[in-house]
Amino acid sequence: MISQIIKKFTVLNNKKNLHEKHNLFSLIIILYITSGLYFIIDFSSVTEFPINDEGGFAFPIWSLIYKEKLYIFGNNAAWSIPQTYLGYIVSKIFGFSFLNLRLLALTISSLFYFFIYFYLNKFNDNKNLNSLFLGIFIFFPSIYFNSYLFMSDILFLFLLIVALYYFESYINKNS
Repeated sequence: MISQIIKKFTVLNNKKNLHEKHNLFSLIIILYITSGLYFIIDFSSVTEFPINDEGGFAFPIWSLIYKEKLYIFGNNAAWSIPQTYLGYIVSKIFGFSFLNLRLLALTISSLFYFFIYFYLNKFNDNKNLNSLFLGIFIFFPSIYFNSYLFMSDILFLFLLIVALYYFESYINKNS
């Protein structure tokens, strides 16, 4: 069943003479458009009101900027430290706001999706199939909604994929 859908998707793309290199770009553009529409529809996301646990993840940044000390809540893990320093750098440049932190999260999400796409291409030559898998991954609800919230999930997954990519490159280089 799934293989037939994938085969029809590939045949459909080949019939329309779509260029394979534009699939990733199209998915990223769709992500930005839908995230932008969500920002417009959900008024609280473009205001300075934290959504979900954003306040907990933004507090260490706020404390670094205004108190010049790093305060971390007990529920934040050690892997949220890179996110704290990225948010601190962005907040020092553009000012502390949840909108700036959300745009940082969206940028990290885009880098994450590019990296996954190139990682998939390393194992599979069918770029249409890779785009289909990436599209399913991007619009999976928990990934999609975390892609523009300033929480550590996407950054953690991005760093995990980068580490796996370089680990696998190291293993292949030595074998």
